[in-house]
Amino acid sequence: MRNIIKILFLVGISLSVSAGEQGCLKDRWEEVSSNDKDKEFDLKHDLDKDGGNYSCNSYLSAAEINMFLSELKDAIKANDVKSVAEMVRYPLNVALDETFIDNEGHQKHSSFDVKDKQEFIDNYNKIMTASVRKIVDCSTLKNMFAMPSQGVLMANGEFIFGRNFNLEKRTIHIFSVIAGKRSHEKWLHANCSS
Repeated sequence: MRNIIKILFLVGISLSVSAGEQGCLKDRWEEVSSNDKDKEFDLKHDLDKDGGNYSCNSYLSAAEINMFLSELKDAIKANDVKSVAEMVRYPLNVALDETFIDNEGHQKHSSFDVKDKQEFIDNYNKIMTASVRKIVDCSTLKNMFAMPSQGVLMANGEFIFGRNFNLEKRTIHIFSVIAGKRSHEKWLHANCSS
C-alpha cells in the first residue's frame, strides 16, 4: 500500500510540473537508474541559484550533484587526500592569487597544471587551501549554478566540477580550482555564516 501511495505521489508531482519546469530530468533519469526518492529530490532541487536547470546545463541530476558534493565534503573533512585526488580529472588547472598582465593587457591569474594523482597529493595544501575547503563546505545546490560548457560552479567559478564525458563510465570530476584566497573572500562572506 505504501508503494502505491509513493507512486501516486510521484505521478502527481510529475503531472503537476510542466515539461519546462522538469528541465531535462527525464533525459537524466533515462541515463541512470534513478529511484523514486532521487526523482522526488530532483524535482525539488533542479533549479540552480540563477534559475537554470542543473539537469540541462550540467547534464547531471540534482541527486547526482548532491551525492558528489557530499562525498567531496566528507573526504575533505576526513583529510582523505587520496579520495579527493580520485575525484579530479587530470590534468587539473589550478589558478593562484598571483596575477600578471598578458600580451594583450589583460590581467590573468598565474596558474599551473597538476598532471596526475600523485602530483595532486604532493600539492594538496597548495591546491585545497583553507578558503577552497571552506567554499566546498559552504556550497549547496542553492548557491551553485551550472553552465553547459563548464559544469557546476561553486563560488561563481572558483571551483568547478562536472560530468566527465571522456570516460565510458558515468563519472563526476573536479575540473578547475582557483586556489587564491583574495578571490574567495566576498563569496565566503555572503554564503558562509562562520
